[in-house]
Amino acid sequence: MRSDLAVLHLVVVACLATSALAQEGRPWPPRKGEPFPALELTDLQGRRFQLSTLRGKVLLIEPVLLGDPVSQAYAGGNLRGGFGGVAPAPDQLSLDELLGACGVSSAHPDLLRVQLLVRGSSGERPPTLDEARAWAAHFRLDARPNTHVLVAAGAPGARLAAGLWLVGRDLRVIADGTGPAPPDDVNWTLMPQVAELLAGERPPPARPTRPPAPVDAGAPEPPAAPAAPRAAPVTRQGGLFVPPADPTAFPELAERVHVGACLEGLDAGRFGDVDATLARVRAAGRRAGDHAPALDRLVAVVAAEPAARVQAPLSAWVKQQPRSPLAHLLWGEFNMKWAWEARGSGYADTVTAEGWRLFKERLEVARAALERAAELDRRLARAPAILIKVAMGLRLGAEEEQRHLDEALRRDPRHVLAHELRLQALMPKWSGNDPRVMFDFVQASARRRPDEPALAGLVLDVHWELSRLAADREGYLRDPRVRESVEAAHAAVFAAYPRSADACWMRMCVTEVVRDEAAFQECLRHCADAGLPTAQDRLARALRDGRSGQAQDLAAAAEWAWRAAMQDHPGGMTTFGALLVAGRGVRPDPQAGFRWVERAALRGHLPAALELGTLYERGAGGVAPDRQKAREWYTRAAASTHAPLARAAQAGLERLRDR
Repeated sequence: MRSDLAVLHLVVVACLATSALAQEGRPWPPRKGEPFPALELTDLQGRRFQLSTLRGKVLLIEPVLLGDPVSQAYAGGNLRGGFGGVAPAPDQLSLDELLGACGVSSAHPDLLRVQLLVRGSSGERPPTLDEARAWAAHFRLDARPNTHVLVAAGAPGARLAAGLWLVGRDLRVIADGTGPAPPDDVNWTLMPQVAELLAGERPPPARPTRPPAPVDAGAPEPPAAPAAPRAAPVTRQGGLFVPPADPTAFPELAERVHVGACLEGLDAGRFGDVDATLARVRAAGRRAGDHAPALDRLVAVVAAEPAARVQAPLSAWVKQQPRSPLAHLLWGEFNMKWAWEARGSGYADTVTAEGWRLFKERLEVARAALERAAELDRRLARAPAILIKVAMGLRLGAEEEQRHLDEALRRDPRHVLAHELRLQALMPKWSGNDPRVMFDFVQASARRRPDEPALAGLVLDVHWELSRLAADREGYLRDPRVRESVEAAHAAVFAAYPRSADACWMRMCVTEVVRDEAAFQECLRHCADAGLPTAQDRLARALRDGRSGQAQDLAAAAEWAWRAAMQDHPGGMTTFGALLVAGRGVRPDPQAGFRWVERAALRGHLPAALELGTLYERGAGGVAPDRQKAREWYTRAAASTHAPLARAAQAGLERLRDR
């Protein structure tokens, strides 16, 4: 929602545009179904530009006032900072974020973004070319091949109202999202039509311009219409993968912009900026094609950052802004994950006394923070959902776990994570329950919310857990009734949420155990396309080695490893770093490759420790041979419970002893 000041500004601009242009007799404003009016435009090189040259593409035309907070926010000001000292409208998403919420990449080859710069920073005249170039450079628009930044000099360009027009391939206006009360709501009407146009579908003749009114103030936002994922084009030069200048061409990396903004804000102590980023993501609701709220995805990633980086700033944020529910949510979820890190994932008899002490201490901190978050914001469903996991760790009992589940579902009846965590607590290894209790829970949840297919998909988790308890795991998963149940659950979830990798990942695990190679490869590709970094790294290694049914393709391996690494996945960092050092599938850059591997190793990734030991032993990656450092990293890797990795590290230690 735009601020009152921004809305007032738009009202004034819209009135000026309507009256002045009506007097001039020009065909203005643009009317739906009619060609977009010709304007006098100049590009950043000072050349005249005609919109007619863009015929054949889908256009998002955006009138821009350089000093307007809403225009700044559309351009990405809340992520990159305001231009010319202007504070962007805090609640307005950028155009990239709006597109991403509908499953559309801003780098789609058939989509062009056209910015019409109609007022300079003074607000009294069109911008100069120098101003326009500075604007484009600030928001990094000048490096995007599918973005045109144009100066609209003179009438009618100087009197446009801020907003967006959607213009079809024939240059006719399809939707009008300009002005303070646009005919077509940008979020609910215009953006879904962009997705439909790019998918080759005809937009429907009529759509509601506002979302249906919620039943109560605590009701969740309705989900965006699903849109199938479309992979962004890959840049290749000379048969090698070249990382694109704009990583947000890939949908999962566009989402990482928010992660980066949160981490930068935490590093710098700008906690208000972090709160604002989380609030904007929350306002976007659920992304198209995925069941999880966008806020849940973002919080999970930031809270999983290493304690050395986020523990101190998160603690400081809660102290400085004690009434921020999102600060308490992040602090609580971080401590919950930090607690389980101290305990480990093994059975109780494998946990040390110190591990138990830290586990309980950190869970108590998490409990207090999450309860405070839930108290401060009565619509925040994730806080009571995570409290289920906390109650499970503190052994507070089934009644307490159920109480948190009921509260989470009161706030968001479709909250899948709350169901997942309650199901986890019901598993025999935690509760000692009869396995049939898990089936009863999943079936009851699906019956209660038949409009949420992801709940039926929880049966995949049940089958996977039961296969672990079975004497013959493969035999259990090969049972025709089990396979039929697995396939039906996966199909239901995938049909509703093509961008969600959750159900597909579980099906992939099943098909790998039963050695159904075709289904396994299908799931692996889908999970990688959906942005799951674990799948991307796994696919990268298969393409690198030419195994698991994949023909060797080093350039493709480098691409997938890079996409995983850009999401801070330690495996992806290791794989991509090693490819950079060796110059396989990508231009060699030993120093950059070494840094990627080192980052992963410092996060405790033991395969990276082995690779780093090898680099120090050989003197590769732009570093001199260092037997002492090689020995240190080999020693860390030798502690792995994965036998092949431990043997390779031990072999490295023996080579060093023999020299």
